[in-house]
Amino acid sequence: MNAAKMKAMDIDTSGINSIIADPRTPNFRRLFKSVQFLLNYPEECELRAEENRPTHQPLARLLMQLQQSTNDANIDAPSYMRIYVDETLVEMLRSVISREEANLERWDEYWNGRRDSIEANSVHYGGTAPRDASSLSERCGNQIRDPRRALEALLGLDFVCGFHPDQATEAAVDLALLLKKPFAVVPCCVFPSEFPDRRLDGERVKTHVQLVEHLTRKHDKIKTATLPFIETDTAKNVVVYLLAEDV
Repeated sequence: MNAAKMKAMDIDTSGINSIIADPRTPNFRRLFKSVQFLLNYPEECELRAEENRPTHQPLARLLMQLQQSTNDANIDAPSYMRIYVDETLVEMLRSVISREEANLERWDEYWNGRRDSIEANSVHYGGTAPRDASSLSERCGNQIRDPRRALEALLGLDFVCGFHPDQATEAAVDLALLLKKPFAVVPCCVFPSEFPDRRLDGERVKTHVQLVEHLTRKHDKIKTATLPFIETDTAKNVVVYLLAEDV
């Protein structure tokens, strides 16, 4: 199963073929370091996995669950593509799905142009690249650069996931609906100035509550739920989702 994570740091720990879509280059150095520490000290990992302790670490709990379900302790960086998940991407995919041969050439031109423009920007997750340049590919995973490989990966998605994906929020939902795939997105910031045409009952969408309602109206089977962590102004906990049986 493939999963596109719209804007999140992640490591491939469960055997799921995950793909990150984000204009930045991922840097998993700190995350790999934390994982390696917990694997090297299983007793400490077990303590940190306990939810009611002040030292609780969600990563430790995840590793404990994985160790119970699989004997494979390998931790791999997922593949990634440096791309904006936006309306343009969705519309380009829509044109390709129409099966017009000329649209494949348009896709190649679009992808190569966007890729080259984005790669001119050296922004990394965490703000900086790994200190050891030789370990960049190991720490970042496998980048998908070829336009046809990217197209195959996107059209072959089984699930779309976005946790606080910012400007990519609505496009992530639209992408899943276009592909007729299930999704789970946790919206956070609304960015009303960047989406002035976004409307709900004739009013501009300016609040988080309005954004969630706007997204749920895209499909009559879309649901919402509250995730089990404390919500703040900058860390929203409402997930908008569509199940596989409802697409």
